[in-house]
Amino acid sequence: MHGKLLARMTLDPLSAGLREELVTAALEAQLETIDPKRVERRALDVAEARAFVIRQAEALVAEWLRTTSRPDPATLSNRLAEHLGPELFARYELLSPAELLTGSCRPPTA
Repeated sequence: MHGKLLARMTLDPLSAGLREELVTAALEAQLETIDPKRVERRALDVAEARAFVIRQAEALVAEWLRTTSRPDPATLSNRLAEHLGPELFARYELLSPAELLTGSCRPPTA
């Protein structure tokens, strides 16, 4: 994950300034309340789409994890991986409760 989430929705999306964020339904509803001449947008270029969708997914999952009342991150992560398909679930299934691998020792020498 990147050092900080860049896909976070602007605190006040109606304030003037440069933007580079995907238009969500919630943002669209806010934009509809202001003069359309104040809004600049463009189509998402195919070459940049993957990066923007990754940022959006990171922000979505980060908010989901921050706001959930369920204490076990393994359960949450596993639910998402399972929903995305058996191949991803097989690679990303976490043990529950979650554990962190902190090292590995060399095998003993003869």
